[in-house]
Formats: sequence, C-alpha cells, structure tokens
Amino acid sequence: MSRSSRPAPDPLSDVLALLDARVARLTRLEAAGSWALAFPAAERLKFVAVLRGEIRIAPEGAEPRRLAAGDVCLLGRPAYRVASDGSAPPLDGRALYAGRDAARLGGEEVVCVGGSLVVSGPGAGLLLDLLPDFAAVEAEGSGAVAAVLGLIAAEAERDGLGARLVSARLAEVLLVEAIRACAGRGTGWLGALGDPRLGRALQALHADVARPWTVAALAEVAGMSRAAFAEAWDG
Repeated sequence: MSRSSRPAPDPLSDVLALLDARVARLTRLEAAGSWALAFPAAERLKFVAVLRGEIRIAPEGAEPRRLAAGDVCLLGRPAYRVASDGSAPPLDGRALYAGRDAARLGGEEVVCVGGSLVVSGPGAGLLLDLLPDFAAVEAEGSGAVAAVLGLIAAEAERDGLGARLVSARLAEVLLVEAIRACAGRGTGWLGALGDPRLGRALQALHADVARPWTVAALAEVAGMSRAAFAEAWDG
C-alpha cells in the first residue's frame, strides 16, 4: 500500500476499539406535565437526546441546561437530574427503569432517548477521564447529529425486524457524532482532536507509538513552536 493510500490515523476510533466501547442499552422516556427524575453518580458515559418537546438537565453542582428537540448531551460520572421544570420532586430514575427500557410519565409532550456506553478491560475509566462530565450539542450545531436522531426516531416508529439491533448501532453512531461535535470546543485530549495542529501531532503519535517522541518533534509535526505547542497541549 502506498503512503498516500494508507488510512489516516484515527485516535478516537483507536480508543473506542481498544476499549471495545459499545452502547449496551437504549432507553426511552415519554412524559407530560410536571415531572423530574434523579440519577446517581456512576462510572458511565451516557447520552440523552430529545426527540420531542424540551427538558431541563443538570449534573450535580451545575445550573440546569435547557435542551429542545434535536439537542443531545453527554453525561459522565456525576449524579444528574432531568426534569420538565424545577417544581416537581424527583423520582428515582434508576428504580423507574429497573427491568425495562421504556417509561411513561403521563403523556407524550416530551420524548427522549438515552444510551449508556459500556467499555471492557482495565482501561474502562480512560474514556471518562478524557471526556467532560457534561457537554451539550444543540440541534443547529451538527447536521450529522440531527440526521442520526431522525433515523432513531423513524426506527422506533417502524418497530420492525431487527429494530433493537439497528437502534443500538444508530445510538453508537449518535454518541460518536456527539463526541465529534464536542471536540472542537473541548480541552486536553478531546480538544486536541478538534484542533487541526494538535490533531496532526496526536495522529502522528498514534501512528507510531513506538517512536521516542519529544515535545520538539511533536511541535514540528503540528507546525508550531515548541513553547506554543507545549502551552496549547497542556491547556
């Protein structure tokens, strides 16, 4: 294979493949009126996507964030609460979904889907360390996210043969697209994926992990001075 025809190194795919990351469970919420659910802290990476209506979602210690139809958020380890507004006392969300993948609270004004990513091996916490505890992707911010959400909604309506498998695969695509959308405004490893210069350095490192890389060598790949590269990488 010629040098130009080799696939470009893809650090995100490498990490997800190494950890055997997959969406193991896809859940659905239909709700109306005033309601709230609380979920405890856990070793997880989860997404929540709004298909209809709007919700308020708040990780522990943070102000509630409004999500409308087409919006998606990523949730890490902290406890969080999802609600119609701030007035309802929260139900135990984990107990509500015990033994089932769908819940209904009074109607269909709001329809959400959620998915939890599971990873294998001793590096299970690596992805959680690399990603933010909470990040939101608004509908107008990513056409790819909107397209995948549309497919998930259509698959739920069809309820045909293989629907569970198709929905799980679409959920994995949605999660990757959400991470991609967040990469451009993240910091550290995630931010490096979204920065063209740091991304080149990270791809080079993944392409030749046996090489004794130095800051100067990585800075050269990135097309930056050593000082500027070190500052950007640490940030």
